[in-house]
Amino acid sequence: MNLITGATGIVGLRIVYDLLKRNEQVRALKRESSDMGFAEKVLRFYGAQDGELKNIEWFEGDLLDIFSLEKALEGITTVYHCAALVSYNPKDEKKLFKINEGGTKNLVNTCLTSGIKTICHVSSVAALGVEKEGPTTEKTHWQRDENRSIYGLTKFLAEREVWRSSAEGLNVTVVNPSIILGPSKPDQSSGMLVNILRNGSKYYPSGGVGLVDVRDVSQACITAVEKEKFGERYLLNSENLSFQDLLSKAAQSFGNEGPKTKLPDFLLEMAWRLSLIARFFGIKSISKETARSAQRQTNYGNAKAERDLELAFIPVGESLEWVKGF
Repeated sequence: MNLITGATGIVGLRIVYDLLKRNEQVRALKRESSDMGFAEKVLRFYGAQDGELKNIEWFEGDLLDIFSLEKALEGITTVYHCAALVSYNPKDEKKLFKINEGGTKNLVNTCLTSGIKTICHVSSVAALGVEKEGPTTEKTHWQRDENRSIYGLTKFLAEREVWRSSAEGLNVTVVNPSIILGPSKPDQSSGMLVNILRNGSKYYPSGGVGLVDVRDVSQACITAVEKEKFGERYLLNSENLSFQDLLSKAAQSFGNEGPKTKLPDFLLEMAWRLSLIARFFGIKSISKETARSAQRQTNYGNAKAERDLELAFIPVGESLEWVKGF
């Protein structure tokens, strides 16, 4: 039987659906506050029928509650760990460490004491380093510098806990997706980017971004487990696009006007600095990490996932057309 943590999130819901389609048993971990109406909406968008929805064993628990994890892991052989907090807000620093690092530590420790065989950990490209020349790959080691986010640090530390459990006997495989395209709420994680793309923008920052379809992320997770790719990590990225190209593709899909004006980097730097003042007046602002990431070009490789997992990544334009229907 499979346990999916973060089962109401963008990756968790897709893994739940794909496992159901394989007629596998699914226990889905959710919090008391989870929006189950939205979760059902996403699953039906994927094509889930009434009978399949009834086959999901929803289990209320929390990564910070070890007792609930012990109960959730009863009868489980494989765990897909998708739960995490995604935030670039400095106010969430303590929560990021508590949930991403601490919650993952609780989970892998409980897996070890509960006799779990396998865990697939959904990490992030934020937990990898950045190559100065050539594409970033699975071998690019994470390094702390002023441009790295606290979120990235906590994902790196969470991944370290998972690799530690591997040394203690757990079968581990890790995936590191770039920004994930899929049905999600407009105020949560990558859903904020999708919302911007849906609404369109006349302006574009100088940087670029890597993107991957949630269907590819789910397939990679399940295939890595099925192929027993233990001790391996896989960078998942379909395309590297400048923000100008991404907004142009989105404009074609959603029928908006394409971007025309480049935002000078100094305006983004000014934006996060002024936000320190803006917060005192209750004005929504951007973080330093968000402003800096909008100025950086990304270059992520995907050769290992294509080779080992036989993945043919879905093009970003096709992903946008698909998400448009949600």
